[in-house]
Amino acid sequence: MTEQKLYIHTDYIWHLVILRTTITAPFVLVKGVSDAISYVAEKVYWKLDKVLPRAYKSYLTEFENLSKSEQRAIEKLAKARGAILSQIQTY
Repeated sequence: MTEQKLYIHTDYIWHLVILRTTITAPFVLVKGVSDAISYVAEKVYWKLDKVLPRAYKSYLTEFENLSKSEQRAIEKLAKARGAILSQIQTY
């Protein structure tokens, strides 16, 4: 007995294809336009970010030389990281 090979045949319902295309086409168009605008805006942003000077200076300093608010922020972050690390280690 020989094996029969089966193949997929697609029978389109053309009025539903046209209806589906008509309804989704405006959304596809709007998405394409918004993606293009987003891409151009991002390129302009990165170009300006390279060209404009920085509005701050960063340097390393000892903990005691930091302001009180910076010290508190660092201590709070260290506590949060310690809590996260202890949760990870228990699993």
